[in-house]
Amino acid sequence: MPQKEVNSPHGIKLGENVFINYNGTMLDGGLITIGDRCIIGAGSVVVKDIPADSIAVGNPCRVVKKVSPSQSPR
Repeated sequence: MPQKEVNSPHGIKLGENVFINYNGTMLDGGLITIGDRCIIGAGSVVVKDIPADSIAVGNPCRVVKKVSPSQSPR
């Protein structure tokens, strides 16, 4: 499945197999991309790109762990 673009004036792109926990927020201040196989923690506020195969949490959201594709959610 190709990346999905959320309806926003600047664009928020979600990769394949992205898991956004409860109350995760993506701020639309420009183009934000969340890479394939990412997990975004509950209550996190994404303000910049998140690379593929990452676990990211916080406000502002930051990568806390990189995972191999075999460990990522399916």
